[in-house]
Amino acid sequence: MTSLSAQCVGADPKWAAVIGDQYVPLARQVLTDKQILHQAGAPVGAILVRDHAGPNDVAIASGNSVDLTEGNVFHIVMSCGDTLMSHCSDPPKFAFFMDEHWEVTTNPSQTPETLRGLFGLPDDVDLVRDYESPHDEIITASDHLDHKDGPVFRSCRKQVTVVVNNREVRLSQRRITGGEVKRQAIEQGVPIDLGCILYMVDASGGLSAAIRDDEDVVVSDCTEFRCVAPDDNS
Repeated sequence: MTSLSAQCVGADPKWAAVIGDQYVPLARQVLTDKQILHQAGAPVGAILVRDHAGPNDVAIASGNSVDLTEGNVFHIVMSCGDTLMSHCSDPPKFAFFMDEHWEVTTNPSQTPETLRGLFGLPDDVDLVRDYESPHDEIITASDHLDHKDGPVFRSCRKQVTVVVNNREVRLSQRRITGGEVKRQAIEQGVPIDLGCILYMVDASGGLSAAIRDDEDVVVSDCTEFRCVAPDDNS
């Protein structure tokens, strides 16, 4: 499972572009037009054109470097005989990516709220900025999301904080098996083992029936469990 961290120091964000309505992952923020065309599978002689919010799009001169922070929405033509320009005063289009889906906007600055709105995401998922490393970055409500810092994100179900034997444990999902509750509790330092028996504690302090390792339970924040050795169910 990919780990999540509050920071991702030294790691490069992932980059991608929308080219002719296709998602094209790219290795870096700045590449040549030929490198982008190759990754898009364009034929020989094709010309890369940056999409703008107006009638005049901008053709990228052959051999030029392309900075994706200046707009990462393109299309491909085989000639420059149309209304293509070498520059344009209209704003470029910016594509943000979420779980390999994209939405296009002319605003490169987003907040977690506006990014959720752009993709129609529910509140019970975390937003994660995708990095070229095993440590991605969870987005917090106060973060400012600039396209230039990386436009590639993913969503994941929020972790849930429960209590196991009076210690907080963060679970990776809301529906989880009893065995997985124990395994994740052990990984987080709760002094139990997989042979212990798991119970859910109700509001009055009573215990549920024993939860099998393969039995699904649905948890929420502050759900409480007790996990005891088989010969100690007091």
